[in-house]
Amino acid sequence: FVGDTHGDAEASKLVIQKFLKDETKIVFLGDYVDRGDFSKENIDYLLEMKEKHRNEIFLLMGNHEAFEIIKFYPNDFWSSLNSDEYKYYSSILLKLPFVAIVNNKIIALHGALPKVENVKQLEDIKLGSEEWKAITWGDFEFEDENKSIKLCEGRPRYTKNHFESVMRALNMRLLIRSHQPTAPLFGYNNKCVTIFTSKYYPLPRRVAVVDFKNEIRDARDIKIVEI
Repeated sequence: FVGDTHGDAEASKLVIQKFLKDETKIVFLGDYVDRGDFSKENIDYLLEMKEKHRNEIFLLMGNHEAFEIIKFYPNDFWSSLNSDEYKYYSSILLKLPFVAIVNNKIIALHGALPKVENVKQLEDIKLGSEEWKAITWGDFEFEDENKSIKLCEGRPRYTKNHFESVMRALNMRLLIRSHQPTAPLFGYNNKCVTIFTSKYYPLPRRVAVVDFKNEIRDARDIKIVEI
């Protein structure tokens, strides 16, 4: 599982070169453009790799893939495009899936869990809906002892109770996400993992590796690898 790459084409190439093997799936959690210096190179490379490895590489939607739906800043990639390029990338990126469910144990998405009661409701979420906003824009509230870290303003916020309720409804053991750089690596009793995979954040460039030959109970049963 790969967190925000945000124009870090080097990171995307390192991940695919290192981890794309037989019987291995790679799930990118969104936000491929903006912030970084090589957004176009990054998204073009990922789309090319997806075309070549359709059953091994999965690209989920983050908020930075949906500039057509909700405007945001920074948007250096989108603002650099001419009208034809804008239509081209929008038409592709707005078709990306929102959520991946792996082995009925792990749910992966960009931001936060939407308010749903079953997996079927996940499948029915519409682009631009409140549930979609939770997935692509949502933050979780984590306890912070020194209170020095604040959530980003204007983004949907969800509590631990919400997290636990949705995870129970979906019968999931672990959420793997990105989007929220203020979040701890492991949160909510090791049931929530937040990773980033871009040198354009002041955070380690990490991926989460899951071996389904082992029992997956929570985050302690996966491996976090720095690249």
